[in-house]
Amino acid sequence: MTAGRTPLVICAHELGSNYARRWPQYGESLVSHGAAVYTFDFAGGGPKERADGTPGSHSDGETTEMSVMTEVKDLEAVLAAAQTWDFVDSGRIALIGGSQGGAVSVVAAARHAGDFKTLVLLYPALLIRDDLHKKFASADACPPVYKYNGWLDVSPVYVKDMWDYDFYVDMPKYDGPVLILHGDRDEIVPMSYSERAAAAYKNARLRVIDGGGHGFQGATFAQAISFINEHFRALGILK
Repeated sequence: MTAGRTPLVICAHELGSNYARRWPQYGESLVSHGAAVYTFDFAGGGPKERADGTPGSHSDGETTEMSVMTEVKDLEAVLAAAQTWDFVDSGRIALIGGSQGGAVSVVAAARHAGDFKTLVLLYPALLIRDDLHKKFASADACPPVYKYNGWLDVSPVYVKDMWDYDFYVDMPKYDGPVLILHGDRDEIVPMSYSERAAAAYKNARLRVIDGGGHGFQGATFAQAISFINEHFRALGILK
């Protein structure tokens, strides 16, 4: 802990989303308890306008240029910048990632194990490789533009970057405390992926969000932020 400096929580958004869709509610709670919060849009991390007409990605880049690994690079750039900010306690940087942002956070934490005080994964999309193997016969079988899950344009870079990558092999490289939150009604990512992650990490706890789907709102958000606040207080990130 560095006197006069503030703990920082970096938030990584879901596939096709942006920093403003779900993350302000987390940020407002964490800031009220003494942490600084940084949210951002991944380059090419989502369409410029969502199908429902709401604002999409605020970043440069197209979704066809994006993959989990390009988003890891974006997150690494955020971390490198944050470590230069004079108000940040570099010994108390926490990382929260949701869905694909959770998958990205797994990779970043493994690569920079000493730089993150803790890792929080919300309904992490650890099924990506398995899902791609179901969709394509080989890494080269993806067409130049493919509507991933029927709605988001991606390209072969998305498939090839994840084809041979196993999240669970790299997880033990991060030995800090990990909190995993997964809803018992998640219709996209089966609970088994988070259960396996909790077993793969050296110091992890899985908390089940009662009634939670793939994203927490209302009562399920209240459960999630309560678990996060408890976890961060125990580590000296929140007051």
